[in-house]
Amino acid sequence: MSEGKNEIIEKKEEVPVNPIKKTVGEPLVADIKIIVKQPKVKKPEGEKKPRTEAQIKQMEKMKEALTKKRQEATLNKKKAEDEEQKEREDAVNKAEEDAKKITPNVEVQKLRGRKPGTKNPVKPLKQIIPEPVQERQMSHTEYTIMQLRNKGVYVPDNVTPYMLKMIMSRFR
Repeated sequence: MSEGKNEIIEKKEEVPVNPIKKTVGEPLVADIKIIVKQPKVKKPEGEKKPRTEAQIKQMEKMKEALTKKRQEATLNKKKAEDEEQKEREDAVNKAEEDAKKITPNVEVQKLRGRKPGTKNPVKPLKQIIPEPVQERQMSHTEYTIMQLRNKGVYVPDNVTPYMLKMIMSRFR
């Protein structure tokens, strides 16, 4: 070995591709697959390169085109809504005229429902408030059973009124 330097001695071992085989007198051999995970790529932290004038101009053009497209979409939507409203009003007027030919008393129903293109309003979630438990009054039989049990008398759950009367006569 040389002075001050570390030397690495490489040792090569043969790993056959065959599955595990063991016969008498041979060493154990296995398939081995080693997977090394790649380190995650980290973006270098620091300042970005400043944009060139051409890039800035191109970005402005794109923003302008986007705003124009949005404005055109809103105008087209408004036009479609106006046309639909006109068609509905014309249909209502025509139906009203046809009905007036038949009878003089015509009542036109107002438009109902939400406006086209609007979503259903979001309903607030109802909070579940537990109802207070109402204390019911004990019946006479329940009260007598409770009193007898407090005295230490065994009273079955399915006691009949006659049975209760018999027990009462014994323990008064």
